[in-house]
Amino acid sequence: KGAAFATVIAQFAMTVFIVIYAVRKHEIVKFKIGTKIFHKECVAKTMAFGLPPMLQSCINSFGNMVLQGFMNGFGTATVAAITTAYRVDCIALLPVINLGSGISTLVAQNYGAGDKKKAWKVLTAGMAMMIVVSLVLTAVIVLFGGRMIALFGAGQEVVSIGTAFFRGLAQFY
Repeated sequence: KGAAFATVIAQFAMTVFIVIYAVRKHEIVKFKIGTKIFHKECVAKTMAFGLPPMLQSCINSFGNMVLQGFMNGFGTATVAAITTAYRVDCIALLPVINLGSGISTLVAQNYGAGDKKKAWKVLTAGMAMMIVVSLVLTAVIVLFGGRMIALFGAGQEVVSIGTAFFRGLAQFY
């Protein structure tokens, strides 16, 4: 409870600090009476760019809940293997997640600036980079996924189950 409480307090304090800093340093975010604060067109564009990542995140979370419920019926070794494999998977997917976030930000900035040609260039270059990174991650996980699970102190049965899990999962990277 203490860690959760401290986290909430820290995030609240940081939010207050960022808002105060932004208002003092950047004229565009200062609130003035009579200023229009809701721009329908801007919200619509933001929603159009934000909707796909939101749906992806929701589908991932829902899928993880369904999979966890399904795996719980296979016993403790399987649960340990899948849980540990997910930890390795989260670490392995960080480059993909961060690269995707960067690509989407750059595409949105260029698109918003009216430079659709540059937005398309960024998108195609980003997709090529994403394919290369995904292929490398697939190879790493297939070849070394079991060893990575073993780093968490898992026994041989857990490592074997986790290795099989990675062989099935990695093809979707």
